[in-house]
Amino acid sequence: MQRYYQQNQDPDLYDIEILAQLSIYFDSKNKTISFACDWMDSNEGLDYIAEIFNKLKSQDFIDKILDGLYQQCILNKNLDEYNLLIEKISNKSKTVNQLSEVLVKPTDITRLK
Repeated sequence: MQRYYQQNQDPDLYDIEILAQLSIYFDSKNKTISFACDWMDSNEGLDYIAEIFNKLKSQDFIDKILDGLYQQCILNKNLDEYNLLIEKISNKSKTVNQLSEVLVKPTDITRLK
């Protein structure tokens, strides 16, 4: 893997106990986006994984992740790559929106006899 960014640059990061985690990755074999998820085997563990999903779904966590990447790209003098990433995200969003538009309204289709 060419680039690796993490939010917490704390050298003691490997001394912490991970209580819940969600990994999202691109599977090169199947060309699909996949995920792995695990948490402590307890009610508390479910609370932690629920918090992860809550942040992703309703608290703009993706924007916070991108902001963290932006800050690290500035530090690493790699802002061009960040800008290219944002451009690719924008292009993919436009493509999805175009594909979801109705090409012909059902009311505009004449009946075939």
